[in-house]
Parts: sequence; structure tokens; C-alpha cells
Amino acid sequence: MDRNSIIGIVVIAGLLILWTTLNKPSKEEIEAAKYKRDSLELVQQQQMIQQEKSQTDVVQKDQDEVAIEETKDLSQYQSQYGGFAEAASGKQEFTTLENEHLRIKISNKGGKIYSVELKDYKTYSQKPLLLFDGDSTVFGLQFNTADLRGIETNNLYFIPSEKSSNSVKMRLYSGENRYLVYVYTLSKNDYLVDFDINFVGFNEILANNITVLDLKWSMYVPQLEKGAKNENMYTTIGYKYYQDEVNTLRSRGKDDNREELLTKLKW
Repeated sequence: MDRNSIIGIVVIAGLLILWTTLNKPSKEEIEAAKYKRDSLELVQQQQMIQQEKSQTDVVQKDQDEVAIEETKDLSQYQSQYGGFAEAASGKQEFTTLENEHLRIKISNKGGKIYSVELKDYKTYSQKPLLLFDGDSTVFGLQFNTADLRGIETNNLYFIPSEKSSNSVKMRLYSGENRYLVYVYTLSKNDYLVDFDINFVGFNEILANNITVLDLKWSMYVPQLEKGAKNENMYTTIGYKYYQDEVNTLRSRGKDDNREELLTKLKW
């Protein structure tokens, strides 16, 4: 490296040192920049805190509104259903009983059978054969309580208990130690479902003049055969009086066939 190159490098280095020295911020400028930076961080922290507080307030407001609505609903339900108020609302859930031939779905709403599938058979279009399915089924007891409220269990929510693959108890509570129980039992290798109704503490619930309870049972039966006309013609209800022969009740044509049954019978 020659003498001129060395002088050039020294001059450039000197200029850089001079530029750095002249442009170096003063102590006051450094303090001002630090204060500005700290102020910005503080503002950002305050904004984050305010945002979190706003979100918390919104959540709390929603929870308060839900609580108020639930209180209003419970108050309305208590006015309408009395001791059954807590059973007046809920989320529909299902319990399944199954054996070699049947798959039965039971809903907690109404404590009723929601659908029945015959596992050994298919429809004419090779779809699962469902005897009935969905909310079209109405099944429930109707009665008046001692405090003059009309109760229909079809629209109330039961609580399943003692569940197994082939049996379940559906309980409808009206306070402590007062409840109605539907007991479903599906035996092995069978097409029949055993159904029992038990009452616990209901003498404190029912009106004094009640000696019998009404059972309302209706369902929409979907078309299962290819020929709907023939299916409707041969569809029937079979029943028999106690220790008597089987009778059938058929509806052909536009008019309903009705018969009043006054004694003990089997369907």
C-alpha cells in the first residue's frame, strides 16, 4: 500500500469519527427519546388493559343478561309448572338400548321412545327400517296437580339413570323424593320392550280427586312398504280384552273407525 492510499484511509476514518461525534445525540435528546418510548409503551399497556376490561365487561354483561333471562324463564316456568319448573327446559339428549333385533333411541324430552329400528330388515329401497322416528311422537301422562296446574309430561325433560345396554330409568323430578319413573327394559333376542311406570311421592303432587291418569300416545308412522295404498288398507291396531280374543281396529276410507274401550285390555 503506497503513501497516498494510507493518507486517504486516515482521512476517511477521521471524517467518520467527526460525523459520528457531531451527530451523536446529546444527553437531553437521549432522555427525551427514552421518555417518549416509555410514554408510548405506557399508552399501549393502558390500551391493552382497557381492551381486556371492555371484553371482560361484555362477557360479564352477557352472563348477567343470560342469568336474568334464566331467572325470568324459571319464574315463568314456576308459575306454569310449579314443582316441575326445573324440568321445563333443557337440551334434548338420547339414550340407546340395543339387542340382536332392535335399536331403540330414547329421548330425555318426554322420557319417550324417539325411534325404533328393526336391525334384521330393510325398507323396499334398502334403507334402515325405522318403525317411527323423530319428534312427531307424542307420549306422556296428563294430570292436574294439587296446586291446580295442568301437567303434560311429553314436553318435560327427564333425567336418565341406571343406564345399561338394555335398560334405563328415566326420572321426572318435582322436588326432592318426588318423581315419576319410566323404566325401559329390552330383553335379549326379543322384539318386545318392557315398560313400567313408577311413582315416588306423587300422593303429595296430584290433586285429591284424581283416581286415574290419562296417557296421551300418538305417532306418525312413515311409509314402510312400496305400495302405500295397500299398506294403509292393511294397517291395523290389535287389542284384546282381558282373557278374551284379539280384536282389530281398522280405518278404511275417509272416516275414522272409533271404539270406546271401558275395561282392562292388552294392546
